[in-house]
Amino acid sequence: MWFLRIFTLLGLDFGDVIAFIVCDLLGIPVAVLLPPSWAPYDSVLFSYHLFLAWLLFSGSRKTGISIPIFSTILTHMACLALVIGLTIASAHGQSSLDFLIAALAVFERYWIFSGKEKNESTAAAPPAQMPEATIDDQEAFRDYLTQEDRRFRKPGRSVDEEFSFWLADRVKKKAEAAASTPTD
Repeated sequence: MWFLRIFTLLGLDFGDVIAFIVCDLLGIPVAVLLPPSWAPYDSVLFSYHLFLAWLLFSGSRKTGISIPIFSTILTHMACLALVIGLTIASAHGQSSLDFLIAALAVFERYWIFSGKEKNESTAAAPPAQMPEATIDDQEAFRDYLTQEDRRFRKPGRSVDEEFSFWLADRVKKKAEAAASTPTD
């Protein structure tokens, strides 16, 4: 089934797919019980929030929020504006588009939690075997720091870590240059 592959690509497991379907089905009684003027909006918003709560509390994400709380609130408000806009665009009634709108919760969860994964992946450990830096190395690194495009600069990485990566690369290049130089 092609739509199960889409959910897998989005980082959802089979339980999340079932929860998505259940959340959409639970939105139908909300549409029936509320006044007709607000029923489409409330049912979609209910389904969206129910599925978002499932995604946040199901335990599939072990990391904390990676953006500040104010940015998290703004992100949620922007996603709600998109949800309401798509609901209005679906001609004020239950359509197949209304059932897919709750899938935007996957995007919101990814957006809120994605930064920490990126920061953790870019903040790799410095090389374990660090050679002693000479005065020439320190002067060369000082010159490197004045460059606009620094290869080893990453978000969340300290200058000491950047120096470790820079020095390891410098030692590697010196070793390669020494190996390629013919000896007489």
